[in-house]
Amino acid sequence: MDQESGTDRVIYISLGLTFVICLVATYWFRNFTLDDALIYYRYIQNALDGKGLVYNQGEKFNGLTSPLYSYLTLLVSWVVNDITRSQVWLGGACLFATCLVLARLFRQNVIVSVTLPLMVATSRYFYTTFGLETTWFLFLTVLALWLYEENKYGLLGVVCSCLLLTRGESVFLVLVLTARHFLERRPFPRIKLFVVPFLILAAHYAFTYWYYGKLLPSTLAAKIYQGKSGLWGDWPCFMHIAYLDNWVFDNCSMLMVGIIAISLVGLISGLKNRTLVTLLVFTLAWTGFYVCLNIPSYHWYYSVNFLLLYTGVAFGLDFFWRLLSPAARKVGFPIHRMAVGLLIIILAGTQFLLIYTHGGRHGGVWHYMVIGRWIEQRTEANSSVACVEIGHIGWYSKRKIIDILGLVNPHNARLIGERKFGHWLKYYRPDYILTHNPPWPAEQGIPQLVAAGLYAPDTRFDFPGFSLFAKKASGGTGE
Repeated sequence: MDQESGTDRVIYISLGLTFVICLVATYWFRNFTLDDALIYYRYIQNALDGKGLVYNQGEKFNGLTSPLYSYLTLLVSWVVNDITRSQVWLGGACLFATCLVLARLFRQNVIVSVTLPLMVATSRYFYTTFGLETTWFLFLTVLALWLYEENKYGLLGVVCSCLLLTRGESVFLVLVLTARHFLERRPFPRIKLFVVPFLILAAHYAFTYWYYGKLLPSTLAAKIYQGKSGLWGDWPCFMHIAYLDNWVFDNCSMLMVGIIAISLVGLISGLKNRTLVTLLVFTLAWTGFYVCLNIPSYHWYYSVNFLLLYTGVAFGLDFFWRLLSPAARKVGFPIHRMAVGLLIIILAGTQFLLIYTHGGRHGGVWHYMVIGRWIEQRTEANSSVACVEIGHIGWYSKRKIIDILGLVNPHNARLIGERKFGHWLKYYRPDYILTHNPPWPAEQGIPQLVAAGLYAPDTRFDFPGFSLFAKKASGGTGE
């Protein structure tokens, strides 16, 4: 009993520290804005303003990757009345909730239960996904794993339906859990347990079809077209992850290599743990899906991979604990505690130091903010702007946006996938076109419009690395 109380005390101390870390790190990231997250924000702002759940007023195009997170965001923003700040704090709350469930999920292994929440909470990666559904998705994922282990199938069905409405790729977790259920020869769940999940899914898809005219959002197809275009690199785009060294570990190769090495040890030594194996198989299926479809390597798609990475680290430290325990008993000195404790401090401490040192420096790209505000102040309120970075430009300019990549407009994504980079101009003639200077590959076709006299550089616009072209009064007839 005393030993059990001591174990609980250590876990509670770890969770208390985890809470403080999440709170402080979220505060440091309070001004963080991610371009794709601002697409969500604009949908929500339009809904709150009575313009409908749309990106451009009057255009019912479903570019919401995560329907359930959109509903949650809408609710929280309506209550708090501050979209950007509320979503950052919502991300922090979901991250801490994930850590709580992880501690409970691996409760039988005290080292894992103590280490894993700290490693997750100190990882800069998760904070750079704030504003998107990532931490909410992770919370539902680990909650589903815990409910399965506890045989709480009623709640598990509800959580799985919520997972499917958060990210469709979570179907692989549902399939893995289903396969495990039958392999373990568990009794088939009662039919009535499927009623509530079915009603949740039916209600959403009925609304989506009624409101948008389609059951599924267009974003998955758009990302597949992006992969087909070749603009994000050769197959497999999803494995082009070298940038994560800087994005997550700030080019601290020793930290990255150490975490990967310990994680590999943990994944191999922990293969007898069924929860770990479940997470491993899910991650392999998740990664295979993105690789096979050649989805671009947007950093928030690796949330499951990072969860597995840090779970492996926790099991790796548990392996070292067990490896050193016999030697500790022989010499009568707790060398296992000192060694593992020191590794936890080094790994988690270094990660937290990177958060403190750099904070949200990759978010809220200042030039897109400034350009967006310039467009708001210097262009007509009813004008339209075509661009690639529609998140920041759309949020700050408050103009009708033509997305060259097609995330919030029809036609363009397919044309990008077919490498018909300038053909979107057959469907749209925006009042302004924002491009990089020199133009990115996706911005091809615009110089020809300028040469044809349909557009001309806006001489008021002076931002190095960018160009703004205005439609001439005699050119084009609009959309």
